[in-house]
Amino acid sequence: MTRTNAVVLAELASGRTRWEPACAAVADASAWDAAVKSLVRSGLCVEGGEDRGWPPPPDSEIERRDDDLGPTSRSIPGRLHLPWNFAMRPGPDGLLAFSVPARRYVRLPPDAVAVLASFVNAADPDAVLADGAPGARAWLQLLVERGLLVAAQADHGARVVPSRLADVRVACAEQKIRFADELEQLSASVKASPSRRTPERTPVYFVCAAENHEPRAYLPLALGLILAHVRRYEGGALSRSYDIIPELLLTPAAVRDAVLRNGPGVVLFSDYAWTIDSHLRISKALKAASHEFVTVHGGPSVPAYEAEASRFFAQHDHVDVAVRGEGESSAAEILKALAPFPGRPAAGLHHLREVAGLTIRDPASGSALRTADRARTADVNVFPSAYLAGSFDGLRMDEFFAACLETNRGCPYGCTFCDWGHATQQKIKTFDMERVRAEIEWIAANRIPVIMCTDANFGILERDVEIARMVADARRRHGFPRQFGVNYAKNATARVAEIIRILRDADVAADGIIAVQTTDAATLGIVRRSNIKTRRYEELIDVFRGLKLPISTDLLLGLPGATVDSFARDLQHCIDRGVPARAYMTRVLVNSPMADPAYREKYRIETDELDEVVATFSFTRDDLRTMKRLYEAYRLYEASGVLFYVLRYLQWDHGIQATDFLLRLLENLATSPAAYPALAWVDRYSPWNLNVGGWRPFYEDVARYVEEQHGIARSPALETALRVQEAVLREPGRAFPEVVPLAHDFVAWWRDHGAGTSRPPSLTRLDGYPPAELIVDDPDGLCRLDLTRQRQYDHHFVRWELRSPLRAADAIALFLDTA
Repeated sequence: MTRTNAVVLAELASGRTRWEPACAAVADASAWDAAVKSLVRSGLCVEGGEDRGWPPPPDSEIERRDDDLGPTSRSIPGRLHLPWNFAMRPGPDGLLAFSVPARRYVRLPPDAVAVLASFVNAADPDAVLADGAPGARAWLQLLVERGLLVAAQADHGARVVPSRLADVRVACAEQKIRFADELEQLSASVKASPSRRTPERTPVYFVCAAENHEPRAYLPLALGLILAHVRRYEGGALSRSYDIIPELLLTPAAVRDAVLRNGPGVVLFSDYAWTIDSHLRISKALKAASHEFVTVHGGPSVPAYEAEASRFFAQHDHVDVAVRGEGESSAAEILKALAPFPGRPAAGLHHLREVAGLTIRDPASGSALRTADRARTADVNVFPSAYLAGSFDGLRMDEFFAACLETNRGCPYGCTFCDWGHATQQKIKTFDMERVRAEIEWIAANRIPVIMCTDANFGILERDVEIARMVADARRRHGFPRQFGVNYAKNATARVAEIIRILRDADVAADGIIAVQTTDAATLGIVRRSNIKTRRYEELIDVFRGLKLPISTDLLLGLPGATVDSFARDLQHCIDRGVPARAYMTRVLVNSPMADPAYREKYRIETDELDEVVATFSFTRDDLRTMKRLYEAYRLYEASGVLFYVLRYLQWDHGIQATDFLLRLLENLATSPAAYPALAWVDRYSPWNLNVGGWRPFYEDVARYVEEQHGIARSPALETALRVQEAVLREPGRAFPEVVPLAHDFVAWWRDHGAGTSRPPSLTRLDGYPPAELIVDDPDGLCRLDLTRQRQYDHHFVRWELRSPLRAADAIALFLDTA
């Protein structure tokens, strides 16, 4: 903690609530403001004070312990840190923190705050006390007793991921800085290096580097497949003309080191949405260093439409070759065509006119020249397995958390927003089952936690059930994989349910994900998806309910034809059926039917720099912003469970549809955030950074909001819904089992209403039920979970809901790698 931050924190702890310079130690208003923002981002404080609208809690709830604490000899074992969902708020008497075990506020004077601030990151109590002021041990004891400091769990080898939003942003920024530094070093080093080391043979480099993602998150399957095929092509003939560099190059620094060892050559880039910008920068740097490099770009993000391809070459004069379609055969034939020019492959670019499936830069004019289209490979098994052929043997497997599994290629559908590896509206071609089995075994034996299945419609084939059994068997024998990510068949059947049952019986995290995209009939027609019957979704929901398996759905934000109302109906459709929804932005993939110029013009599709749709004939940019805000509210209040039961109460007993409530809430918080400060704070920072100082102030705000904005008095029924909602949420420091007395039997009311599914609800209101108790437990240890030491693979809908009669044991899937 900086000196300025410490001074500001001490001033706030002394009772100063105005957010402005308070003493000579803080140079000016901007320094004070910067320190306050830093404290807020760290989770130590929330904006507040009486001048910011925080109503002070009643005096009876404030525990005053700073005058009567004596020294204590009780030992405090282990390392300590701040709990999840912790924050202090400035009040007229100093900083206030909510104690979960005591269910009351604790006023913290400067000495206590100084001790607390030492544990923003986990720290050893003895080390803190060694440098602390007299009385620090007594304060430390109080902070532990009141749950304001908790024991840090032992690190059992889990991958550490920052739990606070600010830390994640810092990590991303540091990654971009490292990438920029390595790119600069790449360009300078290659320019200064000797022209060639072994002119008789041309090196071939394989590059897959992303600036904004962890460079070693996913094993790059496409690049590995190309490397494997190039090595075996025509019995290994290419190795007589080339130094085929076996290491896959995943960072600019790796590219630099390889080039300095081997000199200029042919560079093969595997371009996806998350790598193409990085690859274009590396490609430009290499060409600037030496024109002897031949840069070849392939993958789904390389344009195939003729006009787009010409524009691509005009914008990037360092690109020599763009591959259309499957890359394995094209890469091998490119190298074969350039083989007669050892050490100077750029001299042979004119020979590529005879290679199918390419757009090349005409050596004479510099313009784009298009060769004949390449037919798709009839038998995909001619391509060797990247895993079994050793493409990844030079990499450290403990640095990767996911591997891709391709069991087939092709997709029979033609949805305009999709481009499944240039294979939409194509016959499905399968890889041999023994190969699939061996690849699953390889991934599991290398202890990679996540398998991402790249099939467009897993479950469309009968054999997919057997593949699921292979994954389950590997999990039982090796303990891996722990998660299986997959895109399930569109016209789903009970086969998908059987697949998920097999996986979950083996403790492989998997949900039944149905890609609905939208329920709006007009929009489905525009995106050419009306052939996928929505009744199939309803059938599958019933199948999953019967098997007590989890289910979720995917939606797309920004489809042509969508409106704010249609998107709200999509979310309401999911809410009414108790099916969690994930929403993704519609992106115009460069080779999808939606990218066709005629299609874009017809539906007036506008995109941003990320190629995400921002407006169409049916919605404006402002409309899209409203849809995005609505989805974020849905994620927070519905999918994450922060208002899950309250929304049902308002809808079933008072006729306020959940999406109508959320839209109105967003409007009110945008115009008057100070009126409901705790509610506004949670809305602003979402569940992944919930530093509100305990749930109680939040639900107090919710009660006031419902009464003032919807005219629903704070009755025992509303109070019951609020107490249930607070009781089932994760909050460290609680003791279990916890018995919560209720004015009305919420569990009976919930069951009579179909437990949140699409069954017809009971007409009996909550206030018609007698008093009861709710017993809450935490056998899964959610309240003890240390989020700073978990990798959350899929964060779209993790409901931090504790065990109670309101939910079954298998109702919620946590996508967490707890290695």
